[in-house]
Amino acid sequence: MTSSSTPARHLSRRLLALLLLIVPSMSAGAQSSAPPPVFAAAVTGVSPQTAADPDVGGDSSSIATTAIPADSIDRDADSAAIPPNLAADIAPRPDSAGDGDFPRLTPSEYQFGGHTRYTLTGKLPYRETHISSGTMTAFGGALLGLAAAITWYQQAWYPDSTKGPFNFQTDWGYSKGYDKAGHMFGGWMASYCSYEAFIACGLSKDDAAIWGAAGGLFFQSFMEVQDGFHTNYGFDWTDEVSNLIGAGYFYAQQKVPFLQNFDPKWSVGPSGRDSAREAAQIRQRIIVDDYDRQDAWLSARVHNLLPEGLRDYWPKWLQLAIGAGARDVELIGYYPYRTLHLALDYNLVELLPDLGPFGNWLVQGLNHFKFPAPALQLWPKVQFQLLYPFSL
Repeated sequence: MTSSSTPARHLSRRLLALLLLIVPSMSAGAQSSAPPPVFAAAVTGVSPQTAADPDVGGDSSSIATTAIPADSIDRDADSAAIPPNLAADIAPRPDSAGDGDFPRLTPSEYQFGGHTRYTLTGKLPYRETHISSGTMTAFGGALLGLAAAITWYQQAWYPDSTKGPFNFQTDWGYSKGYDKAGHMFGGWMASYCSYEAFIACGLSKDDAAIWGAAGGLFFQSFMEVQDGFHTNYGFDWTDEVSNLIGAGYFYAQQKVPFLQNFDPKWSVGPSGRDSAREAAQIRQRIIVDDYDRQDAWLSARVHNLLPEGLRDYWPKWLQLAIGAGARDVELIGYYPYRTLHLALDYNLVELLPDLGPFGNWLVQGLNHFKFPAPALQLWPKVQFQLLYPFSL
């Protein structure tokens, strides 16, 4: 027996089939996530006359044999229901840190010397530069304030009798040349601080490396220009070259991972001959100008430099550093001399426990300063010092 099927009847049967399947499944709790075969036939457009119309002569077995697998239906239905552009927006971004703004680097991509690098904000850097105007304004204001403070300090420190027109002077012998090492570390450290600020402002890692090194060089050069107006000092091109080396090494470390195994560091300790200083000199000299108390270091990450089979025998937090300094600088009645030390050093980032985002970033910054440790003095005479720079 045959029968005709109008469009209305055709549609009503589809709706009826859907209701008969959906309502019981809701009340029963939906035993399986895969749709029944009849539902699959209804969604995919298989004629309900073949699937459910008793007038056509179909049976339940024919439904099972003609149904399309449920998993393929799900995939096809999803792809048809969601436009490609919308699906791309909804899909999770594997390169995002999950903050929902712009894609950021992953922890494995943002490392220094084989260890995850930390930021001031606690968020990983953007893959591409997205400047935060508020943070950039604050950083710019702080930089201008610092420049103004330096200018005021230099002008207040220089007596009027020593101020004059801009001039050039070169002095290799001052502080036995140690001030060149100080300028190198100053250029590196100023670049590091600028880099961290630019990362917080939204610059990408590569852009922050360029502008960080440029900012460090600018800061050091600004102070050197200030010296140019002092009749006793002048602008020293050897100091400026040292500033450039320090900033250049910082940039090179961002581009050459092997160089990240050699950390510039700075230490300060007590002077052995404070009694020999003039009282006025003691009051006027600040720590950055007191070369008798300073050492500049290059600390090696020994663990990373060892062959793979030997790394388990050397702690990651233990490093070796070589440092240079000068003593009896500008002291009446004494001749200045150089010092050279080989010392143990600590990698605070590897040594200390997790202190949270800001705490970890602070430790990362403190890691650029060398703390007291056993040392072997190599020059001017060989001697062991238990906790250099302290005499014990």
